[in-house]
Amino acid sequence: LGVDTPQQSFNSPIVGAYAADDFSVYTRDLDKVAELMESDGWSKNSDDIWEKGGQTATFSMETLAGNKRRDLTTQVLQSQLAEAGFEMTINSVTPADLFGTIAPEGDFQSGLWALVDTFPDPTLSSSFLSTNIPSADNGFSGINFYRVSIPELDPLLNQVDTELDVDARIAVSKEADAVIAENVPS
Repeated sequence: LGVDTPQQSFNSPIVGAYAADDFSVYTRDLDKVAELMESDGWSKNSDDIWEKGGQTATFSMETLAGNKRRDLTTQVLQSQLAEAGFEMTINSVTPADLFGTIAPEGDFQSGLWALVDTFPDPTLSSSFLSTNIPSADNGFSGINFYRVSIPELDPLLNQVDTELDVDARIAVSKEADAVIAENVPS
């Protein structure tokens, strides 16, 4: 694919001018995982999975069936999480199920899908603005499927959507990126 560096923002490459690199502070650190888990009372069981109070650190990931790149991504995640002591199962579902009921109704533990930009305009508000959280009250509309609600993020995303000065818009978008990276909602 010609990709040799990780993307450090939820802003896609088509709107790369609006993206920051705040996620670059995060690195894979298995010693830190162990420190955090052990400090919270977890220990590894005979299967090398974290366990506490009879519960294992096990979860499922919902994703779209039939996409080889996404299949490989979930398999890599599953392998890396296993090395860190977490068990992840993969549930591959149809787009109709994922986007019609599972994601809008919040009936998942974790999920992998893409944020797709089709024009060069930043649109993170669609996925991260709290007013776009699907609920029974709004007929499960909106695509903030992860139910992100970060009070200091909403005004920044609203400003990105309405700011006419390009330089100011880029600056506030990068500020929003920093808030997203600090809170790690996804």
